[in-house]
Amino acid sequence: AELPETLFLTRVFASPFFHFKIFAQTPETPRETARKHANLLSFSIAGTFVDLAMQADLDAGLLDVPEGFEPHVRRLLATHPRRFARLFVPPWLGLSSLAEQADEYDGVALRKVMAEPAELFAALLVDGEDVGPLLAADFQVVESDLANLYELEAPSEGWARREGRATLFGTAALSALFVDHETGFPNPIRRGSYVVNRLLCRDIRFPSSAVQSEIDAILESVPEGLSPPERMAYLRSHDTCASCHEQFDHFGLALEEIGALGETLTTYYTGDPIEASGSVGELHYASSVDFAQQLGHSRELQTCFAAQVHTYFAGGSHVESNRRLRAHADLVYGAAIEDVVVDAALRALPLEAAGEAR
Repeated sequence: AELPETLFLTRVFASPFFHFKIFAQTPETPRETARKHANLLSFSIAGTFVDLAMQADLDAGLLDVPEGFEPHVRRLLATHPRRFARLFVPPWLGLSSLAEQADEYDGVALRKVMAEPAELFAALLVDGEDVGPLLAADFQVVESDLANLYELEAPSEGWARREGRATLFGTAALSALFVDHETGFPNPIRRGSYVVNRLLCRDIRFPSSAVQSEIDAILESVPEGLSPPERMAYLRSHDTCASCHEQFDHFGLALEEIGALGETLTTYYTGDPIEASGSVGELHYASSVDFAQQLGHSRELQTCFAAQVHTYFAGGSHVESNRRLRAHADLVYGAAIEDVVVDAALRALPLEAAGEAR
């Protein structure tokens, strides 16, 4: 949908691009540095420019040190939880490009489909939860079209909670990303690589084009009728494929009971019974939902989440940010989303004060 003219201009003048044009890369005074930080934080959290409360403290010199921003970051998160979620979650989960398309998924506009994880994230933020329940919450947040898609009671207006266990991987948003259009089943390879690269901040380098012909030959040699675990085991038996598949196959296979739109599956698309219990690293699971719950509450995922939040504010590589955070993982493990965001936002500020690139 098109933005109203006033909102469009607000977003333009508050945007990082506009700030890049009007603010010096390295401000000359603490006050100018604070002014730049105030504008960037306001846009990153609320999608707009500095409000009156922050402007008053800015003029009074209370924001000349990064610590002065903490109450304002908390206030903005408390005032605009949904707005922050809509700004942060789509790029974090890789949903931004689809959210901007005018297409539909199962009859629901993609902009609504891709907003659902953000609405759930906002609810967890308000509830004081850590990020863990995002992967397997005991409620959903839906508007009327999504409620009808999931066969839930539709809210009379806006977005509303609906009770019932649901996983992030069963949302329409991630179904749109991973469900194979030919089989109607989620693709475990795409799911697994997504978990490892985006949710765990590992750095898997996929094979270069130099070996693509060899990979094509291996794919053509896969025997007919193999179940997904058998097919993936066959690929791992070849050195060219094993280096990547060993790292993410087991994550994708652990989620196989979760079908499109959260349907519980008992067989693969081949008709073979699904095997959804076992171990992946330190996670020992009895079902796909159990695996999603444990994954959400794992130290590795929560550290990666903190790294993704820091990268949202400071820029750079989330993989590098995650490497730096590992030594301090205890500080973010189990921490409320609000505390993780506040910590990441404040840690991002001194980078510019020291004249370093964001």
